[in-house]
Amino acid sequence: MHTPSLSILYPFLAMVGLTLLVWVWMYITRTRVVITGRLGMDDFQSAGQKEPFPSDVRYAGENFSNLFEMPVLFYALSILLYITHTVTETQITLAWWYVAFRAVHSLIHCSYNKVLHRLSIYLISSLVLWGMWGMFAYEILINTLVQV
Repeated sequence: MHTPSLSILYPFLAMVGLTLLVWVWMYITRTRVVITGRLGMDDFQSAGQKEPFPSDVRYAGENFSNLFEMPVLFYALSILLYITHTVTETQITLAWWYVAFRAVHSLIHCSYNKVLHRLSIYLISSLVLWGMWGMFAYEILINTLVQV
């Protein structure tokens, strides 16, 4: 029998905090290139524009955008686990692992950005998340079958 647990919301909030940190870093890198005159405000008119952005500005912006891709599934799952009363210690542990891997991914992406390193961490974090979803789907399926 599972009991509802607020503990799943702690990694959820940590993920929001990571997104905030990357947003601040993106803001700092963009502000710095405007203040130093390397870019003008008009250079930021198109979000998809690759040039003339320096790599540090591009990396921060790309990582910020990336935090609204797979992590959306993490947020949705965290809420579903809580409202369906299926939070387990395993899910909480995996949630923290997911956040940790995403933090490392952001650190790599916003700094030296070695693609193989970033891809490896991204793959691991994604597998953790898909595992969490598999566990949730199994739990829901089992609960549904038991009630039938």
